[in-house]
Amino acid sequence: KPCDAFTSYCTSMPLFVHARRIFTLHDVYYYLEKSRYPFLQRIYLKLTTKLYVYQTDRIITVSDFSKKTICKYLKVDTTKISVTYNFVIPSQTKHDRYIHFQKIKDFYGNSLDITKPYFLYIGNIQPGKNIKGMVDGYHKFATNNPDAPRLLIIGKMAIKDEKAI
Repeated sequence: KPCDAFTSYCTSMPLFVHARRIFTLHDVYYYLEKSRYPFLQRIYLKLTTKLYVYQTDRIITVSDFSKKTICKYLKVDTTKISVTYNFVIPSQTKHDRYIHFQKIKDFYGNSLDITKPYFLYIGNIQPGKNIKGMVDGYHKFATNNPDAPRLLIIGKMAIKDEKAI
């Protein structure tokens, strides 16, 4: 039986899917920061993204800023895009299930206690992810909230020898 809907969470989608298509497009950073992508990769991303956006029934993105830039650069009608923010609602998660990890260490080799609440970022480390803004915002929050959860950042540098923060 064919599927009712196909959802793609990255910049790729089968061209011949006979179902409703939902495309998650996090950003169009390659339009904004041309120097971050090699020429051929930028051309590939622009062409494939335009094709997927044209073929899809619905686009999901992660912020109002992303929605505006997608509409601007890809000429998409705003009614075709829904904004769904990335977050977890603690009251809807199961706290009685724990995953046991071996010792987890930070960048400096210090052990981390992940049984206490924490904010978590997982993704590549590059200026376009605004990690500096996240860290600055967290610092302001933590300064005013001494019991604030820790901020954990997991990822690797997207571009060698580049300073992210």
